[in-house]
Amino acid sequence: MNKCPNCGASSPLKSFVCDYCGYVESKRVKQINKNNAKQITFDDSLNIIRDNLDALHDINKPTIKSGIMVVLRVIVAIHTIGISLIFWRKPKKRFDKKSYNSLKRIIERNISFLKISSKGSTDLLNRIEVVEKELEETDIKIEKSHKAKRITIFLTIGAYISLIIINNALNPVTEKNIYSFEENVSGDLKDTLSIVQKVYKLRYQQKEYIKNIKLDVYVMANSLRKFQKNEDLEIYLQLTDSLGNPSKYFSLSKPDNFGRNEVIRDLKRGKKQKTKLLFKIYEKKELKIMPSDITNFRIITKIIEKAEKQ
Repeated sequence: MNKCPNCGASSPLKSFVCDYCGYVESKRVKQINKNNAKQITFDDSLNIIRDNLDALHDINKPTIKSGIMVVLRVIVAIHTIGISLIFWRKPKKRFDKKSYNSLKRIIERNISFLKISSKGSTDLLNRIEVVEKELEETDIKIEKSHKAKRITIFLTIGAYISLIIINNALNPVTEKNIYSFEENVSGDLKDTLSIVQKVYKLRYQQKEYIKNIKLDVYVMANSLRKFQKNEDLEIYLQLTDSLGNPSKYFSLSKPDNFGRNEVIRDLKRGKKQKTKLLFKIYEKKELKIMPSDITNFRIITKIIEKAEKQ
């Protein structure tokens, strides 16, 4: 077995095209050149070209499936802020355009030398024309596959955008101004962590019932706050009325872990930089309308002991 220098996959010794990644080992491709053109017969030269054409046929072609996977990869990467790309393996049997063009140029060069050696013989030129036509047909198939892949990518992107537009049209986002009840957060970090602005947008979708309630709040570390090894930070958002009374309709909400960890990092460094906390707010029961007394919010912070690992 031979190992592909590009991806390390094993392939038969006689094969110079990798079955896994489509890489062509140009050094192992039989070629007709000035040095050997006079030493090998016309039939042997033609057999070399046919072997190379067979290898060209074996190169993995662009597919509709690969076009769909490209779009899905981009969509997932966008939704995971690129994290998915770390774990996403390159697909098997993918088309290597560079290797394809490299082998194609070798075949074209071989055909050129074979034409010279034919010395204008009509019979030999007719035989050469057969392999030229085969090469041309292979190239047309590749171009059609490429075109189909490109169309698939555009259609898949179009379908994805259409779904977003339709979803937004059927479930429009409603916004409501909501105010920070205090300039600083409440709880253990009330003297350390401030709320950057006074007014925020409470966003939600309303059809039959309210759903997908979200609020982004920016906070800033005003000074350094060192954490002990056994300490951790919990952050909560509480919706209130204008007097600061907790709402009976909504539960305490936690931010996403990314934002919470950013706040902890800023506190450890004493870094004055605003950090966004994204809160997904859950109602205690289904609501048909947003309660009118929900006008304010407060951020509650609590230093807790880390749970010991079992």
